[in-house]
Amino acid sequence: MGVLALHCLLRRCCRLRRNSRHWHRDHDRGHRVPVGRRRPHYAVLARVDGVRGYHDIKRYPNARRVPGLVLFRWDAPLFFANAELFHQRVLQAVAESPTPVRRIIVTAEPVTSIDVTSADMLAELECSLTECGIELRFAEMKDPVKDKLKRFELFERFGAASFYATIGSAVDAYLEEHAVDWKP
Repeated sequence: MGVLALHCLLRRCCRLRRNSRHWHRDHDRGHRVPVGRRRPHYAVLARVDGVRGYHDIKRYPNARRVPGLVLFRWDAPLFFANAELFHQRVLQAVAESPTPVRRIIVTAEPVTSIDVTSADMLAELECSLTECGIELRFAEMKDPVKDKLKRFELFERFGAASFYATIGSAVDAYLEEHAVDWKP
């Protein structure tokens, strides 16, 4: 075996070995799913004095949360391999809130797609939250994702008023609708 052939073989083996750590086989469906999409980053957001926007409370532990509101960001598409994790993390964010939660806003700008499994999960999540007196809203959701929600008949179920163009407008609406005295 020549040096070049050996080099190519080693590169291929290393690449396969490296990829095997970064991919997970979904045995129920036979799909290979990137680990980063199975367990994506998520964050609860709050206001940081002197910094524009809303930021991850893990990075900014002194950030100011809006009383009664959870701003939840999910940094990946929603699909079968991570739908249950999304559901769990949303409920965890509600449970860990320092004040009783009236509304959760999913800041959905990083969500680039939704499949039928995650659509079913969103319907179940909305039911669970509503039973607890918590409103589910969305901010910065891309139009193609809204189109999928329309195909799954969820957009109508949630109502157009549940979707906000920006996080700021979603927070402002919450503050006004619930008469919360909090300055952004």
